[in-house]
Amino acid sequence: MAIKIDLNTNVVPVEIGTHKFIISMTDELEVILQEKLDAFMVAESEFQKKASEEKSVEIAYLKPMMKEVLDTMLGEGAFELIYQDVPNSRVLLNVMTSLLKEYTKVFRDISLPPEVQRIIDKKVKEAT
Repeated sequence: MAIKIDLNTNVVPVEIGTHKFIISMTDELEVILQEKLDAFMVAESEFQKKASEEKSVEIAYLKPMMKEVLDTMLGEGAFELIYQDVPNSRVLLNVMTSLLKEYTKVFRDISLPPEVQRIIDKKVKEAT
């Protein structure tokens, strides 16, 4: 009898459109990703505030932060590859929030702040 332990449980393949990526969760990536998600939450909150004050605010305001989160998760240049296929910030935000939702399912031990989870749940609900 042998005991088999899979050491690649922190590696998850991801397909977005025709593009294939791998998320390989490390302690370092977890810390960096959390910083990026925190910054995104601040930007998203500012966007919501501006959008409620003036109707002309574009969701593209969040584009730089989405780039940072997606490039951190999927590798440098991932955002541009996806954006070439889907040049729409609102759709891209839905892609990102869906990815984050699936990511939290796979990596259960990595907890997102409640406000991030709330926004992810809201965006996923809007997309379905």
